[in-house]
Amino acid sequence: MAARWPPDGHDGQGDIAGDLRFEAMTLCTPGPDGMTGHDDLGTMSAWYVFSSLGLCPTMSGGDFLALSSPRFASAVVRIGHYGTRRGVSLNGRDVARTWLGRGRIAHGRVIAHRLSTEPSSWGTSPGAEPPSVGGAHAH
Repeated sequence: MAARWPPDGHDGQGDIAGDLRFEAMTLCTPGPDGMTGHDDLGTMSAWYVFSSLGLCPTMSGGDFLALSSPRFASAVVRIGHYGTRRGVSLNGRDVARTWLGRGRIAHGRVIAHRLSTEPSSWGTSPGAEPPSVGGAHAH
């Protein structure tokens, strides 16, 4: 993602990151116009979370994060292994596919993920894969 990201003092111009925090706080709001452009399937959301934590992955595949001024005085991020998905249900009914049409969840539903510490075959049967781009239909 080609987003502006000069870490504090990295470019010799001081706290330009303060401007970026202002942009993040004013361009990313909870309303229908809350994302400039669109959410890009999570990319902009991930950028917002990283920038709020004062972090930025500046290079795809890089094993480092650039540092900048965070939005919060402190934050805790717990990273760990939470298991392998062994099943999903929608309103108590098992879901065999690895995707849901928007129409199935648009009006409030309960999605439950069942996790296991063991490998699972869930979602590996023919036809379980998500549709190709442009092929999704609400069900």
